[in-house]
Amino acid sequence: MTYNTDAIHSSLIQKLSTIFNRSNQGGILVTMLLILILSLEVLTVVFFAYYGFYVIISLLLIFLFLFTAFAMEKSYYLFTAYFLILPEKFYSIFFPGVPITFHWVIGYLLFLLLLFYWIIYVLKNSVQFSFKATDKMLIVFFIAIAVALVSGVLRKHQFSFIRLEIIALSLYLAYFMVLYSPLKNNPKRFFDFVTLCSVIIAFQFLDSLFKFGGSIFLVRVVSMHIHVALLAISYICITLVYSMNRIRRIIMGLLLPLIFASVIISQQRALWGASLVICVLVLLIYIYHKRHKMRIILITIGGSIAFVVLSFLIINYLTAGSFYNTIISRGRVLLNIEATLSDASYIIRTNEIAEAIQTVKGDFLLGKGIGASTISRWRLMNHATVDNSYAYIYWKMGILGLIGFVGFYIVFFVRGLKLLRLPITTDERIFTIATLLNFVGLFIVGLTNVCIVHYRFILIWAASIGFIEFIIRKYD
Repeated sequence: MTYNTDAIHSSLIQKLSTIFNRSNQGGILVTMLLILILSLEVLTVVFFAYYGFYVIISLLLIFLFLFTAFAMEKSYYLFTAYFLILPEKFYSIFFPGVPITFHWVIGYLLFLLLLFYWIIYVLKNSVQFSFKATDKMLIVFFIAIAVALVSGVLRKHQFSFIRLEIIALSLYLAYFMVLYSPLKNNPKRFFDFVTLCSVIIAFQFLDSLFKFGGSIFLVRVVSMHIHVALLAISYICITLVYSMNRIRRIIMGLLLPLIFASVIISQQRALWGASLVICVLVLLIYIYHKRHKMRIILITIGGSIAFVVLSFLIINYLTAGSFYNTIISRGRVLLNIEATLSDASYIIRTNEIAEAIQTVKGDFLLGKGIGASTISRWRLMNHATVDNSYAYIYWKMGILGLIGFVGFYIVFFVRGLKLLRLPITTDERIFTIATLLNFVGLFIVGLTNVCIVHYRFILIWAASIGFIEFIIRKYD
């Protein structure tokens, strides 16, 4: 098969001319931006190019997606699917049925390309930015990140640590990319997309369970991408409460057990606790929503309890009792303070957090900078993260970072809760409550890891806030 490279080149030039046929000055600006983004992508390839495979794949991705004609929405979902549904390379051993894994070198190239598409859209459509309180607090957080980045470079922290940390934090730009682009006009597509990805992840976990099994206890299947389940669980549960579409409720009801099963298989206790809190909050919301129909409430609660008990008995029977043993052995820490305080994982994590915080000392205002690391005497390794999102921010960015980070979420929650008091549509209510519940869960999980500041799923979590902020502004 042969390719007419002249025709391809001509086609690309024609697309660029069509998009930017506004002024010579605009064309020069766009050309400079194109060169800048491509340069960043090439630099990223160089930074990550430990093997020729990475270089080849990355360059192929760059040129492949340049032919997507700057389609912002299509590219976002295509790129985000890569971020969500694949396990990390170092957890691939738990997923023998998944031949492809997530690589930051590819993922961040896709993000940079998406960022470029967004810049093109903003320039082409002369998008006017209207910075509300949420935007301003996120900007404060970005300022804290920039200061911490400069500090980390000046302190000569390890470059590999700086690189990975700044890459993850930059994904918060997804908030602006949604709020100031066509993406904001279809939140249902976004939430349905995340749910679909969560179902795909659930099948991966189920496949691993069947392959590994377990005798006394279930084999723990470890991966970060199970965290996507919290948003899916929140969305499905609230859809079951408010949606008037019977077919949609039936489909969601069938998907929910699959996602819950994947959460249980992951054996992440913080995730268990967060899911339980979300379910309790959903139950309270349902009782309030149906407060004048007590009979329906009792029937629903009774049916849900019966379903959970029946599911437990079936799964426990199929796993020869190891399911029960696993839940008891892993879950007792959640309900027993003494067990928590004596748990080896808890002891190691809290001591590592304390050691990292102790290094801050006089740098409490701006922190130790991006890339700061400590050598843990508990695990005898040099690590740049601690298992607590809030301690991590204080350690790296100090009080300034905490103000920007916490302030951003406080403002969002206040605005989101105010929105729920207005006569909004059913779908808007579902999207808003689901997003708020997701972050309640993430704040709980964030006490035990760095999910909300260091995980690749910030790409959807920040985007979800952008969708809700757009809805809020419709009623301002």
